[in-house]
Amino acid sequence: MIKLKNIYLLLALTLTVSLSAQAQDLTHQINASGTSGEWDFGVGDGDDAVLGLTADYRLGLDDMFQIGALVGYAHTDAATAFAIGPGVIINFMDDIKNSAFVGAYYVWSRLKVDGFSAVTTNQARITAGKRFEIVSNVSYEPYIEYTYGFGDEFEGDRNDLSVTFLSFTATF
Repeated sequence: MIKLKNIYLLLALTLTVSLSAQAQDLTHQINASGTSGEWDFGVGDGDDAVLGLTADYRLGLDDMFQIGALVGYAHTDAATAFAIGPGVIINFMDDIKNSAFVGAYYVWSRLKVDGFSAVTTNQARITAGKRFEIVSNVSYEPYIEYTYGFGDEFEGDRNDLSVTFLSFTATF
């Protein structure tokens, strides 16, 4: 299991690279995502409505590759989670504001299920979506995300598939 200190070091490195990029005229993006509809397709009790809020910073290394970090919060009727983690995004078009993309994230989260003690979870997330520029430097960004939880702390369902429709990205 990755220690929280290692995640902080990786996020500090991402921030350092981002600050040094100011002089290199690289692309920066901030994404904010809202409520998600989620469907479990592994062992589970069916559909869950989730209030999810995520903020994601991305640094464009060129037109195709971005690195970034996310911070998230999710809440259902029975659980609350806070998440943080680094990621890599690949864009398929030169115009980053209108590009289709895939991303991969390693996410560390703190999960509290009602009636139980909090646990630390590790997840791999794969995203795929498309950006649509709606006004100058702001894009609508719906995406699909597959999440796989790993480690001994997972009991039951390790697979989640979610579709996020409320997602916007600012590019500067």
